[in-house]
Amino acid sequence: MLALSAPAFAADGQGTADQTPKSKGSSESVAVKAPIVSSQGDDLVKPQTVTKESQQATALNSSRDGAYVRQTAESYWTSERMANATPIESAEQIADAQAQAAAGDSIKPMDEGKAAPEQVVAKPMAPTANASATKAETADGRVTNYSQTNGKVFFRNATNGKDYVCSGSSVTSSSKRLVITAGHCVHGGGKNGKWHQNWVFVPGYDRGKAPKGKFQAASLRAYKDWIDKGGNNSAVGFNSDVAFVTTHDGTSGGKVNEKVGGHGIIAGGSWTFGVDIFGYPANLDRGQAMKSCSSKTARAQMQSWYFYTVQGCNFEGGSSGGPWLQSYANGTGQGYVRSVTSHMLVGRNTIRGPYFDQRLAGLYKEADGSR
Repeated sequence: MLALSAPAFAADGQGTADQTPKSKGSSESVAVKAPIVSSQGDDLVKPQTVTKESQQATALNSSRDGAYVRQTAESYWTSERMANATPIESAEQIADAQAQAAAGDSIKPMDEGKAAPEQVVAKPMAPTANASATKAETADGRVTNYSQTNGKVFFRNATNGKDYVCSGSSVTSSSKRLVITAGHCVHGGGKNGKWHQNWVFVPGYDRGKAPKGKFQAASLRAYKDWIDKGGNNSAVGFNSDVAFVTTHDGTSGGKVNEKVGGHGIIAGGSWTFGVDIFGYPANLDRGQAMKSCSSKTARAQMQSWYFYTVQGCNFEGGSSGGPWLQSYANGTGQGYVRSVTSHMLVGRNTIRGPYFDQRLAGLYKEADGSR
């Protein structure tokens, strides 16, 4: 993360009027054909913009692209490269506690009132074949099934040519190919930001093992607000720090939903909910095993923007993009994603994620159509 990773539900009636989020951010998003380079840094696939007229089906069905996918996922991402990749935020250190305080940071508890309407964007789905749990540890013992619906993300930073990691999860989609993560896990954000290269999702990653294969990105989609204004303590950028990735078939065959199922997605709703957060924080077991933290969310403010916040989860770099799940079921390994890990407050043991406002359904629909 950047430093400062069941049934439908009805609105619960919590929250005050001034806590109801408004979509001040732009709903516009941008998608590109996922860029791929060789181990020597030579361009194989450039980040060409995906439009309605150039649907990603071309990339998914192209044998030429397929060869590049295999070269990247199997040849580029060796066990050594995966082990040596580092959290993107460790190189950037975007925000710290002092900067946050100067920006008007605060945490406000909920009280009675009306919250934003809750919308079930997608419902969880089970994998076609059973996906076993990934062995991992939890601080509180609440989570017992570390579902392979969650996983680790690897990519090459086009700006400096170095390898980095994030977290992510498979989400239900008609294409059966979508992964959700943080915006900064697909694009550097801001003036000098570029689309990340050789992007791969490894569900259930565990100490170098890829039990369900590696899923190379076919296209990357993020809010334009993140692309234009991300990083540099930009609250408007962090407000849009979420992305969807359309993936190719895995290296062991099959679509990601078929292999590991998919979480549902909820947008809107109360600022407080019981949450299970998953990810691969590098400060715990060097990011080599999936971790979880079970807590309850609150509302935080940065400048004039609001975020979900959780205190007490010892998640640092590498956990960016990991899902914040409501109604996680140990039996099925699925839940509803309501946010993703975005940024942390240095020295406060606090992590935050963007509120999924009404723009999220559109972003999801556009991503699912880019296939």
